[in-house]
Amino acid sequence: MEKTKTVTRKKPYSILVIVTLLTAIITTPIVYVYASSLYTDSTIPPETQESYSYLIFKADSTIYARNGKTGAIDYSGTDASTVIQSALDALTRGRTWKEKVIAKGDYVFSGKISIPSKTFLVIDKVSLSNGYSETSVFLISAKNDVELHIGELDGNKANQTSGISGIVIDGGSQDVIIHGHVHDFHANGGPGDGVRISDSINVDIDVISNYNDRHGIAVYGNVTKAIIKGKCDNNGVNGIWVNGASTLEEAREVYVYGVCKNNGNTGIYIDAWTRNIVVVGVTSGNSIGLRVTGQYDGTPYYLTENIDIIGTSVGDGRGVDIAYVRKVSVLVSESRATSDYGAYIVNSHYVQIRGVYTNNTKTGVYVDSNCDSIDVDVESIYNTEHGLVFGGSYGNIKGIYKSNSQGGAGSYDGINVGGQAVGISIIGVVSTDPQGTQTQRYGLRISGSNCTVIGNYFKGNRDGAIDSSGSSGCVIDHNIVS
Repeated sequence: MEKTKTVTRKKPYSILVIVTLLTAIITTPIVYVYASSLYTDSTIPPETQESYSYLIFKADSTIYARNGKTGAIDYSGTDASTVIQSALDALTRGRTWKEKVIAKGDYVFSGKISIPSKTFLVIDKVSLSNGYSETSVFLISAKNDVELHIGELDGNKANQTSGISGIVIDGGSQDVIIHGHVHDFHANGGPGDGVRISDSINVDIDVISNYNDRHGIAVYGNVTKAIIKGKCDNNGVNGIWVNGASTLEEAREVYVYGVCKNNGNTGIYIDAWTRNIVVVGVTSGNSIGLRVTGQYDGTPYYLTENIDIIGTSVGDGRGVDIAYVRKVSVLVSESRATSDYGAYIVNSHYVQIRGVYTNNTKTGVYVDSNCDSIDVDVESIYNTEHGLVFGGSYGNIKGIYKSNSQGGAGSYDGINVGGQAVGISIIGVVSTDPQGTQTQRYGLRISGSNCTVIGNYFKGNRDGAIDSSGSSGCVIDHNIVS
């Protein structure tokens, strides 16, 4: 009979090692892992870790700046702006890369922050202390490659006495990106803008800026290659204002995209000494919706030129305002003014007006006698006064002018060409009133000289098709009048 052997199986060494390691991990306190460029917290899932040079955070009333490389608390104190500025100033000197500082939480600032070059600052919320004495909160002056993302910047204007702007970019800064929400900045004969830009190149602004005493976003001269995007409502003066300070400090190559409502003056305003500007805007509730002006001192200086505007103005006092400019193109999907003209053009050259102008309190489109080379091709309908008043010289009129003179039957015309108009071409127009009770007086009333009126439809108006009794030297032929 064979003996039965009892065999004892040994646990593999590798299993013992694993068990030992797991026990050590469970029983050892949580530790921090260090990397060459990132301080990581093992209590935070790896996928949510953020790389930073400094992390700013609060505990009770103390603000801390934790070094992203060493994990050490390098700076602390009760003054948030001082701690954050210390962290920014401690970033790598002479760096050729961008370093990030993240400020988590809600902070009250008593002083401004100067952001250095090659910096990405992310901050949740900042409010100003009462009686703040600086003229700005975030200053980017003579710096390059700066990015600021701010969740909310509250100017606390009810408790300020000095003029303050939220974010200021100047001094020849380049390659600056700003994102965030800025509001309630006070003006006292000084700043008062949400975002203020001057003397800079390659600037990208994308903000909500509202309830500031002056402008939501303001460009003050010598700014080139900028993208300005803003939702700018309820500011004291303009939603977005772009201005060149002089012939030597023009604002050039600026793209403006704005939704601007209920501002004290203008929704989007392109002012003097500006050129090569593109505007895409939606405005409402402003005194003027979309405005472009040049400089004038008795003799026009046409220093505002090459401006393209695409937009909508519904519910502004005046829809579009153009003055002392040249080479401007306007296309609006709708302009409906509550107290004035749909579009008003004075002292300007080489302007194209397109779009729909309807239910305006005055005339749909008005071109004064000091304009020349104005090209109008619009749908201007149901306006209180004329569909179009044209007093300039050497222009073109096309489009549809229908059922105007809503403010007084038989008082206003589809098109009214004034006595100072010279050399106007009116071809391919439809100017009629198909209402059951007609209000539009004439399809065309013309008092100008040497004009060409050919191939138009003027049939079906209250008092007649064409009144040319005040004109001279005009060619009026091949029009449908009855």
